[in-house]
Amino acid sequence: MMAETRSKNMSKEYGGQWLSSVTRHVRIYAAYIDPVTYAFDQTQMDKLTLLLDPSNEFVWTKETCNKVYAYFQELVDHYEGAPLTEYTLRLIGSDIEHYIRKMLYDGEIKYNMKAKTLNFSMGKPRVLMNPQQAAIEKESVKESSKV
Repeated sequence: MMAETRSKNMSKEYGGQWLSSVTRHVRIYAAYIDPVTYAFDQTQMDKLTLLLDPSNEFVWTKETCNKVYAYFQELVDHYEGAPLTEYTLRLIGSDIEHYIRKMLYDGEIKYNMKAKTLNFSMGKPRVLMNPQQAAIEKESVKESSKV
């Protein structure tokens, strides 16, 4: 579905440049994007819009989404006063990617096994063992190293 794009045909000096940072899981645009119609409004470049995990690679809860959005706001506040450039947006996008990876490793989010494509872009899924099984295996490794 193609979203409507509202442009005033402005030159670069007046905000006619689309600024964005796009990674696998994070898309940041210097524009307002209507959450229902996905229409881009280039006339509102003072707003940053974050699209989180557009390919649905992960399973998200309202709480985990809000953690990422809060972190995004924290980063935007941190970079306040910096020039609004693609480089600045890439810095923010990279930090959010690292944050998502941390959430995955900490078990706050998990891969969506029903996703269109399973590519495990942040590493293979980790299988947690039964704590008793892990203790037995750890003990057997100690025994075998003594021999």
